[in-house]
Amino acid sequence: MSKLINFLVLFSVNFVYSNFTFSRIEKNYPEIVIKSLENIVNDLDSIGFYSELKLSIILLVSIVAFLNSFLIITFIFDKFNFTDLTKLLNYTLMLFFINTGVTFFVLYILRFYDFSRGTLLINIFFFPLLMSLLILFLKYFQIKLIEKKVLKIIIFILLGITSVYLLVNYSNSRNNETTVVYEQTITEEEELTLDYSEEETKDPDCFPWVGSENFNNCIFGSTSSIEIEFGEQINNLITHNKKLYVLLERGLIYKFDGLKSELFLDISSKVLTEESGEEGLFSLAFHPDENYFLVSYSNKENVLIVEKYFLIDDYVSMNNSEIIFQLPNSQCCHWGGNIIWSNFFEDFLLSVGDMEDNERAILNSEPIDTTSPRGKIILLNKEITSTPLLSDNNYYEPLNNIVAYGLRNPWKTLEYDNKLYIVDIGLRYYEELTVIDLALDANKKYKSKLLGWPIFEGPYKTIDTYTIEVQNEENAELEKFGFNGALSFISKNKHYTELFHWNNNNPESAIDFIYNESIAPQVFYDHQTDLIIRAALIGGDIITDNNSSYQGNYFFSDYLTKELFAYNHLENLVTIFPQVDNIDGFITSLVVNPFKNDSVFVSTSLGQIVEISLPNN
Repeated sequence: MSKLINFLVLFSVNFVYSNFTFSRIEKNYPEIVIKSLENIVNDLDSIGFYSELKLSIILLVSIVAFLNSFLIITFIFDKFNFTDLTKLLNYTLMLFFINTGVTFFVLYILRFYDFSRGTLLINIFFFPLLMSLLILFLKYFQIKLIEKKVLKIIIFILLGITSVYLLVNYSNSRNNETTVVYEQTITEEEELTLDYSEEETKDPDCFPWVGSENFNNCIFGSTSSIEIEFGEQINNLITHNKKLYVLLERGLIYKFDGLKSELFLDISSKVLTEESGEEGLFSLAFHPDENYFLVSYSNKENVLIVEKYFLIDDYVSMNNSEIIFQLPNSQCCHWGGNIIWSNFFEDFLLSVGDMEDNERAILNSEPIDTTSPRGKIILLNKEITSTPLLSDNNYYEPLNNIVAYGLRNPWKTLEYDNKLYIVDIGLRYYEELTVIDLALDANKKYKSKLLGWPIFEGPYKTIDTYTIEVQNEENAELEKFGFNGALSFISKNKHYTELFHWNNNNPESAIDFIYNESIAPQVFYDHQTDLIIRAALIGGDIITDNNSSYQGNYFFSDYLTKELFAYNHLENLVTIFPQVDNIDGFITSLVVNPFKNDSVFVSTSLGQIVEISLPNN
């Protein structure tokens, strides 16, 4: 009986301790938690584990707490000795390794990746101390007071406090609607026959807009239906000559004419894909006059590739492809990779991400370094841009094919009416859309445009957004410092970069240049609102039909919330089109429907192409 009580106490304390840790991770990185919970559901679904399944962060907390408690009660509790210093140190070290092993084992198995490790480190290093004190408490009262039944009273008080804590914590999370939950209630077979008509008659929620001040209103009445399913992640949708090209992550491209689809290209043997990663087949763009097209992808050596393929009688020639661009990626992510044909430049434009992971992103100056192609939008064939030299030295000339620079992860770029619509996915706070005018100077040169990352995220300086409070040693007061992306901080209220602005070979402050020259986005929004958490701005396409009331509106979506937005550049207004959430997975791409007026297609991470019909306006 006493062993069971000891286990329950250990489990209760472990649960509260783990819940504190992972609720902080959930609050700061909700999109990662939701993605990981979706992975679990998909894994269970793949082995036939159906039923009404509801997963939340409590699952992770419960597993960690149970395993920790079981291992402690089995291997340590009875042997823990406070009178022998050597044994005390040994068993305290064992507590450290038990919690570390269990935590990282569960994180790996459940595929929780790519979040800040600070909270996790605090959990790991304080765990042995907390558990040692708890074991001391339990063993002391078990020996001294068990006959008086004081232990049982204390135990039940402790369990009562724990229960109240959990109840209050759960109630608060429900009231604030911040707990991340992934729910699946239907099988794949049921999805094929599910009728959404009843659900779509309900008024969907118009969630608050937190961001740029040009929000206009919500327009209700959109309807959605699944057009086609591919059963695996779709990375991109491209339209060309009234055809829809569907790019699957693993390297397949299908051509869809509105009635049937056929395989257009298979380069899966060349393409690198990683589970829950950002690698894969990225984009496709056709030359408007010549019989060839370009594709971009990550190859088996983790290199961003742009490859040229020729068309013979509308069929792809596989025998004479040519790699025209390659750029190694030493990290996991932020490839960019979108290609478009630019009528203005009469050349292809390639979007390239900063190729940096989240931990070091704000330390990485490469997006602003004009001798590097990373964090840029570049011309693939022409060199007609006028770009200042921003570098740590003046040994190299700036690249003269940079159209825009200072980008984190542009996805996707679009050109329309001599304007370039640039979407940039933010780090932790802001998503942004910047529209720049395309024009050449008297010397037939184009002046490269600076968008500011990592000195700016959205319209705000990251020195003000990413901060850390540090205690002043002299007066013991807390001071706020700009947080630079890892476990360090920089001088108060001052950005730092190793780059210089070289003006006639004279080094000047790059920070001043970046502050003065960076272009603010016309549209931006915050990830956090009172009712919903947004994550990544997914572009995007423009309705060009002159007979449409939506003509000239640029439509985009959010990866996590699956909302539909429109931006009217001429009026500088943002509109939300609230949707009933009947889309599985996350939004990966959006294009205007080539087969139907006032309609868009969105693709998802689970392989669906969903048609969204816009309301009559």
